[in-house]
Amino acid sequence: MKIVTKLLSLCLALVLFMTTLIPSAAMASPSLDKEQQVFLLSILSNAASRIEGTQEELQEQLKTDITNYLNTPSIQEDIGNWELVWGPAIYEVKNSEYATNAMYVAQNGNQYVVAIAGTNPSSFYDWLFEDANVIKRVNWPYGDIPASLKPKISKGTSIGLNYLLQDMKSSGKSVLEFLGETVENSDDEIEIIFTGHSLGGALSPTLALAAFDQKSEWAGEKPFKISVYPSAGPTPGNRDFSTYYDSRLGNSTTRIWNDIDIVP
Repeated sequence: MKIVTKLLSLCLALVLFMTTLIPSAAMASPSLDKEQQVFLLSILSNAASRIEGTQEELQEQLKTDITNYLNTPSIQEDIGNWELVWGPAIYEVKNSEYATNAMYVAQNGNQYVVAIAGTNPSSFYDWLFEDANVIKRVNWPYGDIPASLKPKISKGTSIGLNYLLQDMKSSGKSVLEFLGETVENSDDEIEIIFTGHSLGGALSPTLALAAFDQKSEWAGEKPFKISVYPSAGPTPGNRDFSTYYDSRLGNSTTRIWNDIDIVP
């Protein structure tokens, strides 16, 4: 009788143990797919919009918002366990109290998402000098461009790209310096995903192409993958730029847009 009782107790304990494991296993798989996860991370980069403050104050506020969001259990059930690993970095033009551009990097396993904010509705500079500055175009300065192409990007896109590449740093490192160290120190091949919405939908593929064209300078010879997930982005350059972009990253880019969107 004692043996039977012990067996029953053991079986009950095993059932209880398996019951606790099943929900954990289910939670380990996010309810949202990769594209949906990246889109949410993209939108999160806009959390500093409409908030007044110095560049440093806005960076701290955005860091708090991103960290709290990524650590929320219900959010983790949807997108998995993402961690803020660089930034957020904010660029604020002189005499402004609003973020001009914002960017951060989040990591989950071997995936690194570079999320770039869109137009800040409260930033007059964003509207005038990055969004609407499209009449003047500048030559694309990177890569081995075929003689048959003359890729150009709008002046506004060029201004935003330079902020992302040169002016926005976290712990003294630009985003490409950070990613270069990440590639170098990783045992496995990593995937770098560039994403953004609206203005970020123009800047994210442009930054991705700049990174691709200069990869030997910041990433050395170690292999890695670049993917791009822009949404509702205005056209960053001329037709030759689009042709050149597609020849480099077209197969790695997933574009999201609405046919009735007034943004071209």
